[in-house]
Amino acid sequence: MTSRSITRSAVASAVALVTLTSVSAAACPRADVDPPADPVAAPAVVRGDAASRSEARTLPPDPALAEATAAPVGTPAPTSTPAPAPSATPAAPSSAPGAVGIPDGTALAPMAGGTIDASGEIANVVIDSDVVFTGSDLTLRNVRVNGEAIIRGDRVQVASSEFAALSISGSDAVTIAGTEVFGLTGRDGVHITSDTGPVTNVVIRDSLIHNPQVTATSHYDGIQVRGVDGLTLDGIRIDLGAFVPQHNAALFLEDANGGNRNVTVTRSVLEGGGYTLYSFASDVRITDTVLGSGEWGILFPSSRTGEVTEFRGNTDDAGRGLALRPGAIG
Repeated sequence: MTSRSITRSAVASAVALVTLTSVSAAACPRADVDPPADPVAAPAVVRGDAASRSEARTLPPDPALAEATAAPVGTPAPTSTPAPAPSATPAAPSSAPGAVGIPDGTALAPMAGGTIDASGEIANVVIDSDVVFTGSDLTLRNVRVNGEAIIRGDRVQVASSEFAALSISGSDAVTIAGTEVFGLTGRDGVHITSDTGPVTNVVIRDSLIHNPQVTATSHYDGIQVRGVDGLTLDGIRIDLGAFVPQHNAALFLEDANGGNRNVTVTRSVLEGGGYTLYSFASDVRITDTVLGSGEWGILFPSSRTGEVTEFRGNTDDAGRGLALRPGAIG
């Protein structure tokens, strides 16, 4: 399985780059937000020059591993001639997605958080606080946020970036690719909500959500969805790690803010939580995906299994084929 280490340290001599197609980085924050540090005087952060973080980041295996052992919908996995059990840590085929996050060696300039109403491109920056991106037609590339980033604009592209937590609120046409969500105390990994208006047409692909940071009162979800029309999760991994009572689900499709419709999960790995999946949505398709068992099972029993329109090529984390039946996956 493809993996690499995460590293970062300050290097005073590095040259940092901030590119804004239509709005400069210095002009992004509101007047009531501290201005960004001078990128010339402030030390830059450079990826990959010291082992400041060493946790391996891995993405899902090739869907062919799941397809080979999966059972069709409603049909139990065969027992007379079972397929050989895969090894505990099978090697990822060469077609597996690549590494996530900011490439090693990338120089990152400090940038202030707060509210940033920019379009164009913001690239190669690190923000050490919460930030709200309100601009539309925006690209975030090689951006690290050591707080929560909230996207509220339309037609937003996120590539090769890293966030402690990430939210999408009232947006249309948001695509997130090659991105790591690495955990922020008391926050979900990714939170998608139609609280300020409908969220439509969201794609998250080839990304990693892991390392929950919970408090005593947390109710953590890898991805919590509270109202969406059009959500695709393609080639992502959600890994909650060892269970604690504050872990709710890897994926929670909650019936709120107008409900959830047209949800696709494919070529992905979902692991952890009390139950791995809560599905309160219509027109749900789950294909070629590994569904690891939560503390009490894979699927929350009152989930709307009748509204799952496609379920094929899926396995548990031991490689056994899974079938969908009322109130359960197994």
